[in-house]
Amino acid sequence: MRAALEALAAAHPGWLEQRICVADWARRYGTPMTSWRAPAI
Repeated sequence: MRAALEALAAAHPGWLEQRICVADWARRYGTPMTSWRAPAI
């Protein structure tokens, strides 16, 4: 999903900005899953 949206943003940034709130999206999904760590038990 992330790769598809990044490709859309590169190809048609205005179209994407009309459909989603970029600031809200960045806050929610800006951090890649590769930086996530499970909590210590």
